[in-house]
Amino acid sequence: KNIVNFFFKYRNQKFKINSENIFYTKDEILLTGSIKEIINITHLLKFNESLNSQIIKAIKNFEQSSVIQYEIGKRNFDFKFAYVMWILNVTPDSFSDGGQYLDKEKAVNHAMDMIESGADIIDVGGESTRPGSEQVSETDELNRVIPVISEILKRKPDAILSIDTTKANVAKEALKSGVSIVN
Repeated sequence: KNIVNFFFKYRNQKFKINSENIFYTKDEILLTGSIKEIINITHLLKFNESLNSQIIKAIKNFEQSSVIQYEIGKRNFDFKFAYVMWILNVTPDSFSDGGQYLDKEKAVNHAMDMIESGADIIDVGGESTRPGSEQVSETDELNRVIPVISEILKRKPDAILSIDTTKANVAKEALKSGVSIVN
């Protein structure tokens, strides 16, 4: 599904919205979905004329613009659209998942779940960046990420993986193992 996101600031617009395609605060709105869904939302909600014209102008600009496209792995990424990158932390001290995926099998199974749920890219990291975390040796980071990367690609050869690292050798070894992106 080709998802796009449009973000707008607005004034003097009052509405109550119950939609999975709209996120808003008192003066900002994010519309997300296919172009068709956004057009339908715009017509249904009857935004004020100013906001409505901003949305229509944004859609026209979007449709007329040329955007960079990259082939990553065996897949073409047209950056006119949004893609989902899920994070797989293979660390004992991650702030986002509490170190749930340090075990290789758990990490790989979680990656398979991510792919089944629609992840376009999985970003694998072996060193926590949470405040106060300790740096990890290159050897420890390699031992965490390379077996996981290899097993994910063994089970799902067309998966697009990214390595999240600050170490050149970890990036190099991850690329050799089949990741397509260095983050």
